Amino acid sequence: MPNIVVAGRWESSWFSTRIEVRLWRHSIRPFSVDQLAMVPKTNITCGSVLDLREFNSMEELIAAYPDYKKVFIEAPSDWDSRGLKYTPLRKYKHPKGDVLYIFGSTGTDNIPLSTNSDDRVGIETPSKESMWSFVAAAVVLSHRLMR
Repeated sequence: MPNIVVAGRWESSWFSTRIEVRLWRHSIRPFSVDQLAMVPKTNITCGSVLDLREFNSMEELIAAYPDYKKVFIEAPSDWDSRGLKYTPLRKYKHPKGDVLYIFGSTGTDNIPLSTNSDDRVGIETPSKESMWSFVAAAVVLSHRLMR
């Protein structure tokens, strides 16, 4: 069975980490995610309910999973503004092996860290409104389950 790791950035200007870890947990645990990896380090714990790893930077986090397929999830408008091609989620074929799904946060994307060998995915919605990363993670994981 492949390992599924979801990576993100704490929304410290919007939530306390104590609250946000619960939002992530309740958004991804139903999909049997193996691990939540977050930046920056806060030293929060979430007990045995979810395997949580924290890193100092997103670069350090990504380097910790060298053999995983990297899938960067960002808003389509963010990919477009940088002139980068992406696959709409509705057309995306999820990797069958170990995968690291990487999400940005409000005001901070991870686009500069993506390479041509990584998958770039955008969740197209009827409006241009953004969504919280933990919500986007649930959308992506639900899509993976249905494929």
